[in-house]
Amino acid sequence: MELGYTSLEEYALALGREEGLEEGREQGREETRFTIAKNLLAIGIPVDKITQATGLSEDKILFLSRQA
Repeated sequence: MELGYTSLEEYALALGREEGLEEGREQGREETRFTIAKNLLAIGIPVDKITQATGLSEDKILFLSRQA
């Protein structure tokens, strides 16, 4: 247990909160990559370049292109 916590329960709650925040941040980054990919598709950028720019898989980008 880290210093500054008065109980194991307090520590566990803080740890869970931090893990939840990190999950939320990652979800936000993923949503941003999808938005960027959609915008790049809309202006005609090739899928391989979008993969490079966003880090998304080709499958995900092709899925997005079918949603437009």
